Amino acid sequence: MASPDQQHMLFLSSKDSKQFYPTNSTTEFHIELPQSLDLQGQWFCAITEVHFMCKNTSWKEVNILTDICGDSYVYNTNLPILRRISYEGRKRISHQYTLPYYHRVLRNQIKRVNITLKDEHLNPVSFVLEPFTCVLHLRKVS
Repeated sequence: MASPDQQHMLFLSSKDSKQFYPTNSTTEFHIELPQSLDLQGQWFCAITEVHFMCKNTSWKEVNILTDICGDSYVYNTNLPILRRISYEGRKRISHQYTLPYYHRVLRNQIKRVNITLKDEHLNPVSFVLEPFTCVLHLRKVS
């Protein structure tokens, strides 16, 4: 297990930071952290948990993107995608990933985190109910 100064857990909710970002929505929101994270060296980030409810069950995919990570190839383009969730027929989504996908963190200082949800056509999703919650794990590798 990494020492506390070599990892951070961010428990994020679409309901957080509304006093700073009143236009936050369930599918695109900014989180203002209480203090800046100083990430000297090489850091990686993964989504380790995700929880949300759906208005309907006809959806196929939710793509979870963030502004703190580097791009990955998806749908003929590059996007800062943390995870893609593919399911049909379920109203409550709750996952804890035992094999998270780690992505390189782009910044040495993090004070704000943006989370965006897109469908399989990279359009904003309209079927997710509030709140959307997730856990990000940041870990230092060098």
